[in-house]
Amino acid sequence: MSSELRIPCILMAGADPDNNGELEIAENLDYKALIDINGKSVIARMMEAFEESKIVSKYYIVGLPEELVEFPDTIDRSKIEFFMPKGDKVPERLQETAKIILEQSKTDKTLFSENSHHILFASGDIPMMSSQSILDLVENTQNFKYDLYFAMVEEGIMSAAFPDNRRTYAKLVEGKYCMADLLIFDISLLSESRIEKIRTLRENRKVFAKVVFRLSPMTVIRFIIGRLSFPIAEKAVNKIFDVRTKIVQTKYPVLAFDMDKPHQVLIARDKSN
Repeated sequence: MSSELRIPCILMAGADPDNNGELEIAENLDYKALIDINGKSVIARMMEAFEESKIVSKYYIVGLPEELVEFPDTIDRSKIEFFMPKGDKVPERLQETAKIILEQSKTDKTLFSENSHHILFASGDIPMMSSQSILDLVENTQNFKYDLYFAMVEEGIMSAAFPDNRRTYAKLVEGKYCMADLLIFDISLLSESRIEKIRTLRENRKVFAKVVFRLSPMTVIRFIIGRLSFPIAEKAVNKIFDVRTKIVQTKYPVLAFDMDKPHQVLIARDKSN
């Protein structure tokens, strides 16, 4: 990993208007990012992992009031910017944040690595993410040749780590997989002309079949009989969204463990230090 690598990170930590709030009600909190996992909030744990990776140039924490957050002393607060956007949907919030990042990059040449405008994106509910899992994804970007990178975890790996997680899996030629919650993508994907595609991808990220069913009949048939492979899936996303895409098969199940239900909080507390 090059010591010159620099990549800004957007943490989408606000309340989700599309969520029914079951978890927030159970924890008596408005924000999942503030849920306590054995003495540390989820957002603090995530920030520690990102800082340990030593690749993040700046953090943009979106939708979470600054006055509610407490970080350990190990976190460099000068690299953190809190942003409360006007939009109430994730794509709109992302787009507003992207405009700020691009404007800052005109004067701050340390935000991005040379010849790259890629950013890390994570939801604020990945409590067990590690620096190793972050670096593993980044190391598989092949010098950022593609517009979008997303990781997938094989069912056996995920089930072995979190047997009671109750994830949904997509069946492919290579096996059954679920999608991780850490993405890397070129900031140009948040332009006005392309934001609609990001919205569709986000809305369908949990159920991979929804993406597949927008393809040709042959691809649908391949998916149904379990013959859709990673290369075909990458071409599928390219075709649907006009986005050069690379799927990374990660060995780190923590990237796909997010918290949507109360039982997942219990799992996180049981498995975290």
